[in-house]
Parts: sequence; structure tokens; C-alpha cells
Amino acid sequence: MQITENLILQCLNELNKNYINKQIYKKYYEGNHAILSNYTMQDSRSNMKLVFNFPRKFVDNEVGYLLGKSVNYVSKSDDEEIINAIDLNTSHWDKEHNINLRKQSEIFGESYEL
Repeated sequence: MQITENLILQCLNELNKNYINKQIYKKYYEGNHAILSNYTMQDSRSNMKLVFNFPRKFVDNEVGYLLGKSVNYVSKSDDEEIINAIDLNTSHWDKEHNINLRKQSEIFGESYEL
């Protein structure tokens, strides 16, 4: 597949179209739960709010568990030259990049890499 400016613009348009709908997931990950801003006070019960950020805990634990070891790439066409090129060009940032990419997929349900 040829990566062109048009393809990148299409990907950005798709990302922007889904941006608003996905922000609720980011808010929950950051600890901005709905109960903090949308809570009806009542005299018949305690109005104390206790929030533990389970979404952040689940995401961080899952990412740590899955990516505790380095990601390995395998060529479907058995082309070792491509695998060596990927390893050579990504070795200095690969681990942090994969952690961030996986974290995004855990938070939003999907993530993409061009």
C-alpha cells in the first residue's frame, strides 16, 4: 500500500470524527468521573463522594502485564531484511512507543499506527 497525503488526511478525518465520542474514556482514565460533576445532593442520605480511579488502575496493570517484555515483529513473507530494518530503526524508541500505543488502545478501545 502506498502511503500518500490523501491517505493520511483520510485517517485524520476519521480520527477527528470519532474524537468527541471517545473523550468520555479519556475523562474516566484521568479520574474525571461523572459523579464528581453530576451529583444530586439529598438530605436523606450521606452526600460524601468517594472515587477510586479503577479505569486507570486497570489500564496501567494491563499495559504493564502485556508489555513487560519487548514486542517481537514477525514477517508474514519470511523477509528477515524487513525485520532487521524495523529493529534497527525503532530500537531507540520502540519500548516507550509500544507502551503508549497499547495504553491508547486500552483507554479508547482502539489505536492506530501508520
